[in-house]
Amino acid sequence: MIKNTQEKIKVRWYNTNGEQFHTKLIKIDSGNKSVIIGGSANYTRRNIDDFNLETDIKVEMDKNDELYSEVDGYLNKMWENEEGDFTLDTESFYEDNWFKWGIYYIQEKLGLSTF
Repeated sequence: MIKNTQEKIKVRWYNTNGEQFHTKLIKIDSGNKSVIIGGSANYTRRNIDDFNLETDIKVEMDKNDELYSEVDGYLNKMWENEEGDFTLDTESFYEDNWFKWGIYYIQEKLGLSTF
């Protein structure tokens, strides 16, 4: 994803000790507008194409809305490690493993992925 977008998409890993951090929250900014989507769905074909019953909420707003400030503040806190050690650089867990990529590709194409 990072390579395919010429590094326009930035990714960080949540800093865990083996446990899962399973938040699903996305914020898309465009001009002075923003869209925030959050809920139980993973951003995979299996979830987006209705293979699983999931619930999300989509909120469209101006960037001067209070909710925007709260979500933006939360995401910046996690990204920048403000008040704690929350996230790690992409390289911390990156694996260039053709076998794992092959398994991922097959699972995603067949709608079998659960990650």
